[in-house]
Amino acid sequence: MLDGTAASKPMCFQFDIFGALQYPGSARKCSKRRPQMVWFLFAVGVFWIMFGTLMVFATQVSRENYYNRLKTKDPRMLSPVAIVVGVFLLLSASSSSQVTFIVILGLLSLLKGLVFLFGPRQYLKKITDWWLKATDNTLKAWGIVLMVLGISVLVSIVSGTA
Repeated sequence: MLDGTAASKPMCFQFDIFGALQYPGSARKCSKRRPQMVWFLFAVGVFWIMFGTLMVFATQVSRENYYNRLKTKDPRMLSPVAIVVGVFLLLSASSSSQVTFIVILGLLSLLKGLVFLFGPRQYLKKITDWWLKATDNTLKAWGIVLMVLGISVLVSIVSGTA
């Protein structure tokens, strides 16, 4: 009960990594939700914005420098990167104001890494060939999606500081 005395404490609500509300009096202490993983969300947001911008405004450059390298590499070699990014997104979700959004991105990245690692070769070849044969408009559309995701990640950490 808030009676105005010094003994009364303000109510503090927190969210765990999956967005579940933890009520006052739970095992966690009442503190600000600002873990040290904000740097990772910032880096991911900026990278997605930069790469999305490159895909939209310099489609041929991104096709030559990135997509043509996929021809020579096995997609399974990229799976550890997706798995590590997914784990880091899950760990950094609590530093965002949109915990569920970041958790979903982390789970999708983990799923992508696992599919690349354990998926059948024919399926991976189809996906890689689709990206290599995609039209410029398709790459530009995915670039816009990347920019929107990057901006959303940045906004979720900026609005979490207020």
